Amino acid sequence: MKNSIPLLFLLLSLTAFSQSFTTKDNIEIEIKKSRTALNNSPFQASLLKVKGEDFQKVLVRTRIKSDKNNKTQLSGFSLVDPQNQIRYRLADYKGYNGIIGAPEFIPFRKTQFFNKSGRPASLHVPFDIEEKDLFEEYNMPGYTNFEVPINFGKDRLSVVYFGQTDLKKLTAELFFTIPQKYLGLPYHLYYRDEKVAEVYF
Repeated sequence: MKNSIPLLFLLLSLTAFSQSFTTKDNIEIEIKKSRTALNNSPFQASLLKVKGEDFQKVLVRTRIKSDKNNKTQLSGFSLVDPQNQIRYRLADYKGYNGIIGAPEFIPFRKTQFFNKSGRPASLHVPFDIEEKDLFEEYNMPGYTNFEVPINFGKDRLSVVYFGQTDLKKLTAELFFTIPQKYLGLPYHLYYRDEKVAEVYF
């Protein structure tokens, strides 16, 4: 009987760690982990590099399942701070279909840049007006949107968003940038206008 108490505690802890949610358009999202991440990792390719001590890169690792005709749109994800009424744009993303292989990486620029001849500049992050950005479609009244522009050199600054995944089942690593002083608060992960889960960092 004595051994059953620790075992029960362990089972409850494991159950409470994983949160699952199914959206109204039938996308299944399971929260696997939420934690702080390295602002600048020399071992991992990343679009987002956070400088200074005022901001912290955080990670929400999810497992997502969707229908082939209704794949997940990454720009539909946001992180919401209900206490300070701030809504954070997805700042970086990596998607994995399995253990082996390169991650899916599908960023797009919000701003079109032109070279000296007036032609669209060719950069490693494309500009595609056909790729929809959902972030501002789900603004929350009374909340401030927070987004971090990326420096593409030569005074070229642009907000970056992430497009629709090609994967039906994937592990999605969702990265956001939040102020250091707001670590430890409860945050809400949203997909479009639906609250998926409460997370902490």
